[in-house]
Amino acid sequence: MGNEQLVKEITELVKNEYPKFLHAEPQEVTVHFQINAKNELVVFDTTGKDEDTCDKVKEVLNFKQVKYDQATPLKPYVVQIKFTK
Repeated sequence: MGNEQLVKEITELVKNEYPKFLHAEPQEVTVHFQINAKNELVVFDTTGKDEDTCDKVKEVLNFKQVKYDQATPLKPYVVQIKFTK
């Protein structure tokens, strides 16, 4: 679907906080969001095994601007971010 660029960009945004997300086992966080007219992420929900990690990912990404040139404002997107030690 061509969302690879978007997934990569979102992963890069989270990467700055990456060490804080590492736990004993690999984790996956699913992020549900839209991109507004200013190309900012508007995160609705994050789901995964660890609630603290999900909350932190949401906090880090919410209203961060992306350069994703194929963004459709107000279209719902879902991406998965994987964290491994």
